[in-house]
Amino acid sequence: MSNLIEGLARGDAVPATPPQLLQAPPPLQQQQQQQQQQQQPSKPLDVFFFGSSVDALFLERFCDWAQALRPSAPSNRTSWEQMHLARAGLAQCSVEGAGVRVFHAWHFGVHLDGPYHENRAGNLQWHMRRAREALVSEPAVVVLGTGLWDGAREVMKVHGGNGTHPALLPPDWVRGFAANVTSMIDLARELFPRSYIAMRTTARVKHNQHGAAASSQVGYQAWHSAMGAALRQLAANRGLDLLDLELMSSSLGFDVYLKDNFHPNSAFILEAFNWLLNMHARHAACGGARGDGWAATAIAAPAADVTGEARQPRPTKMMRRLGMLGWR
Repeated sequence: MSNLIEGLARGDAVPATPPQLLQAPPPLQQQQQQQQQQQQPSKPLDVFFFGSSVDALFLERFCDWAQALRPSAPSNRTSWEQMHLARAGLAQCSVEGAGVRVFHAWHFGVHLDGPYHENRAGNLQWHMRRAREALVSEPAVVVLGTGLWDGAREVMKVHGGNGTHPALLPPDWVRGFAANVTSMIDLARELFPRSYIAMRTTARVKHNQHGAAASSQVGYQAWHSAMGAALRQLAANRGLDLLDLELMSSSLGFDVYLKDNFHPNSAFILEAFNWLLNMHARHAACGGARGDGWAATAIAAPAADVTGEARQPRPTKMMRRLGMLGWR
């Protein structure tokens, strides 16, 4: 897999056409046009995450990394209080000279009529429409996240947080979840018709050998595995790529990829971001991107090891399913 964030954050130019797709030297007029395009400032790649605190981590950890890499560059970053206390509006991170701008908006589970955990208001459709209105332009990449708030709603609202929630989600619940995710996909395609749209699963929550989660608030790991299975089937049926955090975490110890009971740590999030950008790059290289020059074979992601310490990037195979930086 290509290392895709680091070059962007340095401000490296992005080739307009993947090298492997070049056939013959272009005519002189095309060469002149290409030279003019290369002299123009690179356009940032806008990535929009729609979901929970897990999705907010992609914005926060990338912003931490980009600001550390370019400490003197002007930046625009939504405050932690606005993101995690108000949980309203469109959050963003942009660092001048970086090649990626990241946006995030909350929704509180895919159930369409509540009630929602923490008594939050508005269903996913309302929140997605508000986010689209707030985005100045259509982002290149849209990531649809769900899982934690769906589990928390079931524990805290349906069962009152009294420990009576079942070990397994009923089949009807999973079918309803899949139907609601389908409505999210349909609305995303309506509101973002030119964007590359992907979904994600939830990394394994911390649990014991019997499957009981360390944090009862989000339910059992078996719940998230059932939701993940539904998302995999939907992604295949609807032609979407899937950022499979559950698969990425499946061979890792909890202390390797989690910072608490269910939130991934910085190294894991940056690794997943790298995977996402590779997915988009492959999509673009195959001619599926939105015609704005993003071919992307030379963008780079931070090569963080599992302790979060920086190390030199090293090549990784495109779309390798496990151990993308040699994690074993």
